Amino acid sequence: PLLDVDDGVITSSRVKDGVEYKIAVNMKERPVKVRLDHEMYDVLNDRRISGEIELAGYDTLFVCD
Repeated sequence: PLLDVDDGVITSSRVKDGVEYKIAVNMKERPVKVRLDHEMYDVLNDRRISGEIELAGYDTLFVCD
């Protein structure tokens, strides 16, 4: 799998200029967990993240290495 996510999360990836971006979209109303196996860059929030991340209901996570 692209990302270790709870049920109800759609994942996808895209490559641009040699960088792989991973996307997780929570399709549920309630928060879900996304588990990262290494530190990644959260593009939408301009920060480094790692470990277990809580993704709010209907929210999107957009990360790269």
